[in-house]
Amino acid sequence: MKRSHQTALMVAAIFSLVTGGVALSSEGETEAVKALSQTSMTLEEAIGVAKAQFPGRVLDAEFEMEDGQPIYEVEIVNKEGIVREVNVNPQSRQIVDSEVEDEQDEQNDGEND
Repeated sequence: MKRSHQTALMVAAIFSLVTGGVALSSEGETEAVKALSQTSMTLEEAIGVAKAQFPGRVLDAEFEMEDGQPIYEVEIVNKEGIVREVNVNPQSRQIVDSEVEDEQDEQNDGEND
């Protein structure tokens, strides 16, 4: 079951990258694809780094470009139900930042969809 969960996360990440690229200019899409192809860190490895620091269940994981820099974004919910977004740098393989998701932010995101 763990393997199928990991496969589903990989498919979701690729889907996010591809469909998210539709909203980007062709230059932005090319930049994201190029950055992803130049990193040796996989999404699965980024999830492992995030979970080592913040144990819990992974809700979402994806590759993104933030301020022109490649980043893996991993959302984890802990036993207390607190959701945390963890950003992992694929070059350094380190957590660059993390923040607890605010319920108000989640509600606002849902309203903007």
